[in-house]
Amino acid sequence: MAWHKPHQPGHLARGGYLDIVRKGSESKSSKLTEDLVRQIRASDRTNADWARQLGVKDTTIRAARLGITWKHVQNNISST
Repeated sequence: MAWHKPHQPGHLARGGYLDIVRKGSESKSSKLTEDLVRQIRASDRTNADWARQLGVKDTTIRAARLGITWKHVQNNISST
């Protein structure tokens, strides 16, 4: 029987854990999009109100609104 050594050199090389971490809407399980995050940040609606509408926890909305998550999203809303 061989034991796996969890901290082998190169275990976070290409194809490892760091390669599968995804940002924002690149994640398959994400319910938010960059446009939604911009709307949330610009909105006066409560976190709980957004959370009910989108089917997420209010802490998810709070983190996105404060920039704890979705850090890569600019706060400007495009006018289309």
